[in-house]
Amino acid sequence: MLIVTPNPAVDHTVRLADLRPGEVMRARSGVSVAGGKGGNVARAARLLGADPTVLAFVPDIGSEHLRALYAAEGFRLVGIPVPGRVRTCTALIADSGEVTLVNEPGAVVASADWARLMSAVDQHLRGHTAARDGAPDGGATGPGGATGPGIVLCSGSLPPGAPEDGYADIVRVGRAAGCEVLVDASGAPLARAIEAGADLVCPNVSEAEGILRAEPGDAGPAAERAHPGGRELVDDGGADVPDRARSSAAALLGRGARWAVVTAGSAGAALAGPGVSMWFPAPRVAVRNPIGAGDSFLAGVATARAAGRDWPDAVRRGLAAGSASVEQDAAGVVDPSRVDQLEALLAAAVR
Repeated sequence: MLIVTPNPAVDHTVRLADLRPGEVMRARSGVSVAGGKGGNVARAARLLGADPTVLAFVPDIGSEHLRALYAAEGFRLVGIPVPGRVRTCTALIADSGEVTLVNEPGAVVASADWARLMSAVDQHLRGHTAARDGAPDGGATGPGGATGPGIVLCSGSLPPGAPEDGYADIVRVGRAAGCEVLVDASGAPLARAIEAGADLVCPNVSEAEGILRAEPGDAGPAAERAHPGGRELVDDGGADVPDRARSSAAALLGRGARWAVVTAGSAGAALAGPGVSMWFPAPRVAVRNPIGAGDSFLAGVATARAAGRDWPDAVRRGLAAGSASVEQDAAGVVDPSRVDQLEALLAAAVR
């Protein structure tokens, strides 16, 4: 399993009694971990039985700290050195449960830097192809020894200077190597990946509707305006949310995605694929930290696909993983036994 996360970060989580802008406050605690969305995906995937490789740009300033955080968790990091400073993403979590995120931009990369990243992707996939061709059944070994397709995950934002169609390039290269490519991004990079035929995309309702309002092939400005500054919050209590999610998921197939999941927060998620349209109500859980739920979802889907499970079953596993993750204090942390329990609840609810 290859996780391509071009814009990694040090994730710093601060817990405090309450957040009072303009005042000096004392934190209850502060913890830094290997972060960015790819770091969370790697953490959840490891806990679910995978042994992923993470491929990322690693800026010069702060590189030792970032590499040490990855090494501390036993992650296999393939870093592409670039000039600049490693970004920090800060989460401020109040006792009330309110979360404030401050995400720094990444280091600026040049076209030559992106070419080096694509060369590293190609090298990894050539190794996968050789291993696959040498395997008796032609498959890749997943968690538990089962076999499924090779998996490439494109996770998170692109750094400044990266090409808008960067993830689309990875989709094309990955699929040519016989791998499935799953993309968790937003705005124009996600729209381009959809048009390139990504095997799975997983936007929320607002992100999906923003992309669908844009003309195919002209996704940039319209898609970006739909969620300035990041993911838009969704009124997941609205009675129309399941219908909106189903409609958006189906429409994303028309744009080129092979499978699409459109999430709607605590309401649930819609899945669309060839001849498939499903709504998964989210299980009720006690939320401690909502950060990284989407990343745990992606890890759940990817590990299930690597184990040979079909798409609806894999998405069910992903939703269980995402729900389990919000019960934990740290982003990307899941309890596999709890994931199993929530998956069984989802299977009973969706028949």
